[in-house]
Amino acid sequence: MRWNSMKIKFREHTFLDNANVPAALKEGTLTLTVAAAGVAAAPSSSPRHLELPYGTPLADVKALVLRHNPAVRVIKVSNLHLRRLCRWLGSAAQNAAFNKLIKYILTESSRYCPEVRVRV
Repeated sequence: MRWNSMKIKFREHTFLDNANVPAALKEGTLTLTVAAAGVAAAPSSSPRHLELPYGTPLADVKALVLRHNPAVRVIKVSNLHLRRLCRWLGSAAQNAAFNKLIKYILTESSRYCPEVRVRV
């Protein structure tokens, strides 16, 4: 896959459903939500959930998540909540590099296709 040559780290969206995934990885998930505009972020009493204020810069998310739960391994965030974050990665250069990479990912023509074995 050409993504490997570009050093793009990825996982299939169902990887946590695989029986071979270690329990520690499955248990190290955190659901990230983002408050709606004009609504205060709800405090969390769970290490597996964090709500951020509307407009939090993407550049700050990792540090905020790790401060909330240093053992987190996977962050689950829906498209709705992702759109409520500020799309700022910390510098114009980082934004440009990300935009170039994401354009490649979203237009890449190769597809993953698992081998299917049929018994006759």
